[in-house]
Order: sequence, then structure tokens, then C-alpha cells
Amino acid sequence: MTENRSLATRTTDFVTDLGVRDYIAIARVRKFWIILTAVAVIIPAVILATRLPNVYQSATVILIDAQKVPDSYIPTTVSARIDERLAAIKEQVMSATRMSKLIESMHLYPELRGKVSDSEIISRMQKAITVETVTQGGRQLSAFRIAYAGRNAVEVAQVTNQIAAMFIEENLKAREQQSFGTASFIANELQKTKEQLDQKEAEIQRVKQQNIMDLPESSQFHVQAMDSLRMQIRESQDRVSRAQQQKVYLQSMMATTAPTVDVDGSAASPYQAQIQKLESQLGELRSRYGANHPDVRKVKSELDDLKARRAEQEREGGPAQIQSSPGRARNPVIEAQIAKIEEEIAQESKRQQSLQNEIQFHISKLGRVPLFEQQMASQMRDYDTLRKYYNELLDKKLYADTASSMETRQKGERFVILDPAQVAEKPAGPKRWLIALAGIFGGILAGLGVAFLRELSDSIVRNEQEAASIAGLVILARIPQVPTRKDRRGRFMRLAAASASVVIASVAIGLAATHIATRYF
Repeated sequence: MTENRSLATRTTDFVTDLGVRDYIAIARVRKFWIILTAVAVIIPAVILATRLPNVYQSATVILIDAQKVPDSYIPTTVSARIDERLAAIKEQVMSATRMSKLIESMHLYPELRGKVSDSEIISRMQKAITVETVTQGGRQLSAFRIAYAGRNAVEVAQVTNQIAAMFIEENLKAREQQSFGTASFIANELQKTKEQLDQKEAEIQRVKQQNIMDLPESSQFHVQAMDSLRMQIRESQDRVSRAQQQKVYLQSMMATTAPTVDVDGSAASPYQAQIQKLESQLGELRSRYGANHPDVRKVKSELDDLKARRAEQEREGGPAQIQSSPGRARNPVIEAQIAKIEEEIAQESKRQQSLQNEIQFHISKLGRVPLFEQQMASQMRDYDTLRKYYNELLDKKLYADTASSMETRQKGERFVILDPAQVAEKPAGPKRWLIALAGIFGGILAGLGVAFLRELSDSIVRNEQEAASIAGLVILARIPQVPTRKDRRGRFMRLAAASASVVIASVAIGLAATHIATRYF
């Protein structure tokens, strides 16, 4: 710590105590240190500037051509932004695999084959490629510039154009893959949704078939069926009413008409049964249609005819009318008609009960319709949701297929080469004059720095003033140093050896630096 403070104090005192003449004197005394140090820096810089191979650079500008069809008509399925997509394409194009294929196909860097590893060659290739984006007034990316640097001007232009073609190809491939991937995904989702929709539809159809009478759509059927059944019941009741009236009429007729068979089984006239049948039929028709109906007049005409023939037979001496013996008289024809009417009434009553049961069935089904509708509401909601999602997927698939077709026909956003890479007429580097100038200034500054450090570290007394300040006495005279010939020769030999060593070392360093720069940069 004490040594550091003393060195800092001494340096400060040394700098502040010296004037311009002192610095000139120090430079005159330490001129060889300055010259040799400057030479040691300048020679490698000059060698490096003169021996570095020329580097040529070619560049091409690629325009980002917007989609030809407006998004309002066909929205694109490529969702990534152009800067994100360009960064991804750059990584893919400049990957080790793609660079290795490019190096092999174009036989690049033949001077490095067998001297460095393939990974080093690929790394050098990647460093030689630059991609710069171009924007207009801070707006969306509109173009980008691809440049490549190498030692062969023709080869550099060819490689630059090849890299630009790789960017264009990769962009088309990426957009098509994303577009087709979107279309394929939507198609798969559409197929899955279609299967689910079919399953749900089949399930609903099965439930409806099993409960077809409970469907809300069947309410009208039940109402119409009940109306029809009630009409049938009314018609049946009307028939029963007429049958009962006919029965009453036949019973009254049987009471007023002469019997055809008595209890002893004696028979009446052979026309008597037909006459009684027609009389019964006539009475039924009169009660149903009235006296002027054609059927009534027809039956009455037949009845009159039969009565006339019976009367004629009796005049010709036919069997005399048998006197009925005392006892109960019977009329089998009217009794048969009454029995038939009673049977018809019984059938109609039974039919009315059956119709009433059917009405109750339809009433119960109408009562179950709201309950079944409630049970079906959940399934119908799921079905409607699937149907809506399916229709949306259909629309999206149409857009995705159209967008895929648009990408295939290159109507979407694409890369277009504005300026193909040209063969460079002049090398882009190295900046030889800049390297040499930097070596000269650097050598001079390094020489001055070494001389300053050498002067600072030297403990000799430089002049009378320094001796007087150290001794605290007045200096009366100084004796100059008188070198001998041997001293001058020794000094010359040391200077020549140092100069030769510095020059040789500088040349070696310059050649080594050139070799390293040529091999690795």
C-alpha cells in the first residue's frame, strides 16, 4: 500500500514538475525507445494491411410483397408477424445443416478444407452473412437486405443470390405449411365434430322413435285423434239412440200385429212372414227417412203387392186362416229384429268404451309432452351447440382452403427480389490505409508511453536542478560525460541488435497476425 502511494505521488510530482522543454529533452534522451517501440507496432500493422486478402461483398434487396387479395375478402391463415417469420426463416436458412449443404454444393472455402474443422468453416460462413431489415417511417417491415462477404467476387455474388433464393423458398414453404396445417387441423376438427354430431343426432332420433307419441310434434296428432274419437262416440251414441227408437217401434208393432206363430206351433199364411218383414222394414225406414223417401215408397209398394197376392190366394180357396188357440202369441221375425238391435246396442256401447279409453290414452300422452320436452331440452342444447360449431368450422374450412389455394398460386404475401446481387467491382475490405494509419498512430503513442514509463522508473539524476533539489546545495559546475570509442561502439552494437531484434520480431508478429486473420476471420 505504501509503495503504491509513493509511486502515485512520484508520478504526480513528475508530471507536474516538468515543462515542455523537459518533455522534449526526455524525448531526445529516450528517442531510441520511442522509435523502436513505434517500429515494433507499425511494421506488423503495415504487413497486416498489405498482406490481408481482398474481401468482396455483394448484397441483394428483397421486397416483402403484400397479399394480392384484400383481407376483407379472404383472411390469411398465416398469423405470425413478418418480423417474427423473418427471424425464424433466418434461423432455418443459416442453420448448420443448410450452411453445410450450401458449402458443399458451391465448393466454398477450399483453402480451409482439411486445415480447420467443418464447424469452424460453417461458423465463418455464418459470420459472413448479414441480414438487415428495412422499414418505412417506423411502419411495418417492408423489405430486407442480404449481404455476403468473401474473397472471390463472382463466387460472392452467386452465393448471395443463392441465399436470397433460400429465403424466398423457405418463406413459401413456411406459409404453405402453416396454411395447409391450418386447413388440415380444421378438416380434422370438422370430421370429429361431424362424428359427434351424427352420434348425437342418432341418439336423439332413437329417443324420439322410442317416445314418438310423447314428442311435442305429436300434440296436434293427439288433439286431432281425440276430436275424431269424440266424433265417433257421438256417431255411435246417435246409432244407439236410433236403435233404441227402432226397438221401441218394433216392440209396439209386435203388440199390434197379428202373430204368425202361436204357442201350439200352427202356421199362418205363407205370405204372412214376408208381409211382417216388409212392415218392420217399412216402419224403420219411415222413422229414419220419413214417408216420402224413395226407399219408403218402394218397400210400401212391395208390401201392397204381397198383400194383394195373399188376398187373391185366399179367394181361390187357399188354406183358411187358422184360429189361434188361447195362449201366448209369438212373432219370430220381429223378435229376431229386436234381438239384432239389442246386439247392435251392446256392440256400440262396448265400442264407445273402447273409444273412451283411446281418448284417455291421448290425454295422458298430451300430459307427458311437456315432461318429455324438458328431458329433451338438454340434448337439444348440446345438439344445437355442436351444429353451430360445425357450421363455423365449415366456414373456416372454406376460408382455409381458399387461403391455401391462394398460397399455392402465390397470391399471398411473398418475397420478391428487387436488386439481384451483382459482382463487386471493388473490394469492400480490408481498409488498408486505415490499418496502416492506426499502426502509425498506435506506434507513436506506444513509443511515447514506453519512454514515459522508462523515464519514470529510472532513478538517475537527470540535470543540475534535480541534483540541487535532492542535495539541497548549490551546484557550481557540472562535468559532462565523455564516451570513448569503445563505449560508442558498444552502444552502437546494442542499438543495432535491438533494432534488428525489434524488426525481426515485428515482421514475425505481422506475418503471424496475417495468418491468423486470414484463417479465422
